[in-house]
Amino acid sequence: MKQILNIIKKSFKSYWNKFSITGIFVAMIFVVFSLTPSLLPRTPLIQGVLSGVVFAVGYWIGWLLILLWRYLELPETKGRYTTYLQVGFSIIIGGGIIYAFGHWTIWQNSILQGMDQNILQANQSIPTVIIVFIIVAIILISIGRAVLKSFHFVMKLIYKFIPRRISNFIGIIIVGSLLFTIVNGVFIETFFNIIDSSAGKVNQLTDTGITIPINNLKTGSSESFIRWETLGREGRNFVTTGPTAKDISDFTKRPAMEPLRVYVGLESAETVQERAQLALDELKRVNAFDRSVLIITTPTGTGWMDPSAVDSIEYIYGGDTANVGIQYSYLSSQSTLLFLPTRANETSEAMFHVIYNYWKTLPRDSRPKLYLFGLSLGSFGSEHSAKLYEIIDDPINGALWAGPPFVNKLHRDITENRNIDSPAWLPTFGDGSLVRFTSKDNNLDNHKSEWGKMRLIYIQHATDAISFFSPDLFYKKPEWLIGQRGPDVSPFLHWQPVVTFFQVLFDLTASVEDTPIGHGHHFSPNAYIDSWVSLTDPPNWDEQMTSRLKELFAK
Repeated sequence: MKQILNIIKKSFKSYWNKFSITGIFVAMIFVVFSLTPSLLPRTPLIQGVLSGVVFAVGYWIGWLLILLWRYLELPETKGRYTTYLQVGFSIIIGGGIIYAFGHWTIWQNSILQGMDQNILQANQSIPTVIIVFIIVAIILISIGRAVLKSFHFVMKLIYKFIPRRISNFIGIIIVGSLLFTIVNGVFIETFFNIIDSSAGKVNQLTDTGITIPINNLKTGSSESFIRWETLGREGRNFVTTGPTAKDISDFTKRPAMEPLRVYVGLESAETVQERAQLALDELKRVNAFDRSVLIITTPTGTGWMDPSAVDSIEYIYGGDTANVGIQYSYLSSQSTLLFLPTRANETSEAMFHVIYNYWKTLPRDSRPKLYLFGLSLGSFGSEHSAKLYEIIDDPINGALWAGPPFVNKLHRDITENRNIDSPAWLPTFGDGSLVRFTSKDNNLDNHKSEWGKMRLIYIQHATDAISFFSPDLFYKKPEWLIGQRGPDVSPFLHWQPVVTFFQVLFDLTASVEDTPIGHGHHFSPNAYIDSWVSLTDPPNWDEQMTSRLKELFAK
């Protein structure tokens, strides 16, 4: 038994001695920072994974720094001074770890309180965080060391034939290429195939109570150009739900029309252009161009059309509306952006051009008002679809874009060129006659100038990581943390190099269902109602009706 213990002791000592002390110090500093708050509250599981990831990142950064230091032959501490430094750093970092874990609950509660959510009990989840953190850190460090061993193995083989420094360079190229091939060709492709297969099966489902429409004005009916079975799950939900003419009339106390909804599924036609043409043919079939308002909607990644956004405008216009959308994916918006980044743009652009080119041939005094709408990745495609130079001679009436992702170019340009006295999370642009931003509370009327002929509205929340993530968080403090910050942003949130990048990256994965309405990426009916009223300037509408509609959606 004693011999076995000695072998284990020697093995552990040998394994431990191969670690970089500097790497561990940097890693633990990163862990301390990772426990501080970001935009959204984190569960103990997510916090543990995040801390494990940044530990591994910090370790390898520290390891590379010391490697570079020695490569440059800079002076190093020796003897007892090294020991003193190690002990000193250990005490400081140990104190930081204790402080951070002791304040983790307080920091998370600072976010929850800003979102009017129930707070966590003191330190109730710390054990889970620590266990998950250790497991993830060990796995990632082990993977990194395996890659490093592969690199050394390749270099030793090349040393026999090529000078050392050239061998190092070639070794990096070979191992890096092999690693990229494995990750991209095996892990990512496998992951994509799994989620694609799963999402495809979900897309084929039909929710309980959803049946083929009898009304011939509905997409998927017997006279429709689009077959019911090709609409996909979200398309079938979209065309068969929503307020009826009676529902709307009961609210407005006036005669109402049956709203028109047109949807083309991913399987309704083979190509993007064919699907766009099919959408136009269906709009013509149901006489959508005789309505007062026509909305070209780009769905989210799954094909989902937000009921709060669609239903609200139908109530506001007494059902005198037509709304059209084309599915471009059945993956989530995050997955679509990762694996199929051009799908939203291609579909939205084709849909807009086909419909707009027909719309502008109609008499201006009798054609419907034309608006664009997109939520999340849908706003990315929708924003891309209408080029200003293409519509300047005959502009659309406006656009409503909610939760614009950080990849939206127009949104980014407007934010960067905002009025200097406005914050990045709620900017004002120019005199407010063209573009306005709003959030949970209505900020659309806080402008001195009147609206122009074309109106653009962005709905965004200060805690929406999908809008405020950026690759340069890795090394640069974001503008949304400079000056006045959003009302639901934690006062304890501070930017730290590298770590904040991973914190907000993890915030991207938070589901809409886990985020309170009016925060993060979860938009309230009230914001849609205020925006549609301001955007479309509906006739026979007043503030009292706005309040009543908000009450209706709150039920």
